[in-house]
Amino acid sequence: MVSRGNFDYDGEEWDDIATDAKDLINKLIVRPERRLTAGEALQHRWMRSHTHESTRENKKIIQRLNIGNIKQFQKSEKIKQVALMAIAVQSDPNDIVELKNIF
Repeated sequence: MVSRGNFDYDGEEWDDIATDAKDLINKLIVRPERRLTAGEALQHRWMRSHTHESTRENKKIIQRLNIGNIKQFQKSEKIKQVALMAIAVQSDPNDIVELKNIF
């Protein structure tokens, strides 16, 4: 679709994408003779608005991240490590050697 120039921004994944970002994409996904140069792309208003870490868009993205899920994942990894350690401690040393050879 892109190679033929037939693309759109339908779909929920595009709902939160800024109009300026879509404009930049439109200007980059074109025939080479019409495409923005790297310098022009860097000067595009969307790129310039994202050069500072504290932009409003970046804050919105950070707020949308669910830090709780990341922390929960980290805790689950610790639980897995403890469980594996408990299994290893209770295993026969010969079984551990055999498992090391397998892996």
